[in-house]
Amino acid sequence: MRKIFLILLMLLLVFPAQAQDTLAQPHRPRVGLVLAGGGARGASFIGVLKYLEECDIPVDYIVGTSMGSVIGCLYALGYTPDEMSEIISSIEWQKVIGNRTDRYYLTNIPRERTSTQILNVPINTLGIFRDGIIQSFLSELPSAYVSNDELDNLLTELCQGYHGDINFEELPIPFACIVTDIVASEEIILNKGNLPKSIRASIAIPGLFSPVVIDGKLMVDGGLTNILPSDVLRNMKNVDYVIGIEFSNEKFFTGDKIPHFSKIFDYFYNYVIHVKREENKKLCDILIKPNTAEFGPLSFTSEAVETLIQRGYEEAENHGDELHQFKAQLDNEAGYTVKRNILPENINRIKGNKILVNSVTVEGPDKDKIKWLKFRSRLKNGTMITSSDIRNSVLFYRGLDNFDGISHSLTKADSTDNAYNLTFHLTPCSSPDMFGWGMRFDTKEGPAILLSYGFHEKRIAGFKLKLKGRISFSPRVNATASYTLFPIMDMNLSYDFWWPYTRLTMNNDDKFSLRTEIHKARAYLSPYQVLNLKSQLGFAYISTSFGQINSPNSQKDTIEMALLNESYFKNNRLFGPYFMINYDNLDRNYFARHGINSTLSGHTYLVIRKEENAFYDISFTFQGYLSVLRERLTIIPQVYSRFLFCDSPLENYQNSIGDETIGRYTEYQLPFIGINSMHQTSNETVILRCDLRYNFYKKHYFSAIYNFIPDHYNKSYSGVGLQYSYDSIFGPIVILTQWSDINNKLSAYMSFGFTF
Repeated sequence: MRKIFLILLMLLLVFPAQAQDTLAQPHRPRVGLVLAGGGARGASFIGVLKYLEECDIPVDYIVGTSMGSVIGCLYALGYTPDEMSEIISSIEWQKVIGNRTDRYYLTNIPRERTSTQILNVPINTLGIFRDGIIQSFLSELPSAYVSNDELDNLLTELCQGYHGDINFEELPIPFACIVTDIVASEEIILNKGNLPKSIRASIAIPGLFSPVVIDGKLMVDGGLTNILPSDVLRNMKNVDYVIGIEFSNEKFFTGDKIPHFSKIFDYFYNYVIHVKREENKKLCDILIKPNTAEFGPLSFTSEAVETLIQRGYEEAENHGDELHQFKAQLDNEAGYTVKRNILPENINRIKGNKILVNSVTVEGPDKDKIKWLKFRSRLKNGTMITSSDIRNSVLFYRGLDNFDGISHSLTKADSTDNAYNLTFHLTPCSSPDMFGWGMRFDTKEGPAILLSYGFHEKRIAGFKLKLKGRISFSPRVNATASYTLFPIMDMNLSYDFWWPYTRLTMNNDDKFSLRTEIHKARAYLSPYQVLNLKSQLGFAYISTSFGQINSPNSQKDTIEMALLNESYFKNNRLFGPYFMINYDNLDRNYFARHGINSTLSGHTYLVIRKEENAFYDISFTFQGYLSVLRERLTIIPQVYSRFLFCDSPLENYQNSIGDETIGRYTEYQLPFIGINSMHQTSNETVILRCDLRYNFYKKHYFSAIYNFIPDHYNKSYSGVGLQYSYDSIFGPIVILTQWSDINNKLSAYMSFGFTF
């Protein structure tokens, strides 16, 4: 009995000690992973990580530069290679690099700007008087092609749960990234601070991405000083082995032609960092170089990313024997079978995962603006939200176009580890004025140039002045002064001068052309910053004078005199109230695939002459867009209508149809495919139209168009057209062949550029 008691006592003493040893992590060699820069080519690193996991090779420390810091950070946070692959492939990199905002979130002013102008630059009007035109213009140029907004918020979203001032060595995998102090021209190792901001600095390629200020230093891409920072890992006390991953730097230049700019920049970049890169390669125990020779730093297409990930996996497979021998060496030195890291889930790894927001705060604007901006975020204190909710709020702020910088942070609340404080950081525009330029050419009017200037255009409230001028065969000038009663409405005064040249066909098929001089003044109210909705309510004064009338008819002088004596060709002045309501949720300015654009308007015209009576009109237009067949085919039903209530309308208010562009000749001309000139119609005009547009290759489109007038002077008429279009960065290129039974003639039309 005594022996049994001693045996039990020994077991009780031994087992707890064994359990404690099991819970404690046994000593083994530590593995560091270094990820080089390389832009889009860094996607190949994901494939390598996937193979390392299949080999059960642990990663204990990560150091990255540029794109390597992004991939390394995600892996350090606990994202799996499959999750990273899905994230990188799903990101719309053209929007991120181009800093674009979905049209749905844009308010009216930036929508108009992006749909009519090729070039938009911020200016400081007061600075011109102080510093001169050239110096003021140079001082207002952006620090890089891409601003911080879209990229900052993307990285912040990916690092959700790890915001604020943190120690990177306390991440699931200890992490550090390399940046360059561009002023001191020295390498900086960041292993603490704001994680997404540090990553953003590490990828700030000069000229492409704007620099980042950290601790009073101007930081840019770490690849300028250390593109493969294996020496940083070697200097860490606890790192025993280093695995390096970098892109292949084969020049892939055959000498038969000069490569494009991004390749030239890439060659120069490799030249700058060549010496230290070669030295650091020797510090890697294993170096894996995926074949990325034909890809550039900006090859962010989904096809390229998918190929790069596969290339990384294949190159790791080529090192399979070496990696398996390395794994066997780790097991031998550890004295047991080493397993790869199993990391805890972070709050952003599961799509749609909701978190509790303890407080929502807006920082940056004036105090009287913050309450409304917080309200418009649609996020409330003490509610459950997702990362998509935060992103929608950020996109709304960007769509206002009133801020130079927009970012957010999510930090743990003091009260509980399960709640977070959400802060939006908004930086008001330092240069609130804007200058814009656009161009257009078509076979009707020839070349046209648009010049635009907006004084305080990007201010969130207060006085604003907008000047626009179109230099063309039918020139037009507009000046609009607005004052914002924040956040309710805008009070507007507007003046237009228009000198259109009109080609007109009368009821007897006689053709004429005439010049018209139009002065239009308006005073109206419009709601403040309502998404997808634009409306006006006010009064308009319109003065119309008819100039030279030309006719190809043999009895030209007689006909011109008769026309001038007709009541509807007499000079006239009108005044009256009007309204306009427009709803537009299209996904694109041109070549939309989804959404509707519909306008309802009405006017009361009081003729400023005793012998004339008042008359009225109601107009309604509708365009709907529905894409099918993987969004290749877009069905576009349309309605254009205007109902005029009077006995003998003035010429400039008579309903008319013709041309592809609404309002080209007169404000009330409706588009009709099939005829190039303007045809007058009855007081009740309705056009039904449907386009079938097929996207047959990239930005190339082919459209079949049919429109129909049910009742045109007791007859029905049709028109058809076949159209080729190309979506260029300078605006649509359109070639149209058309025919209508109104004139039974085949005609052609070509245009290039935005419509304005």
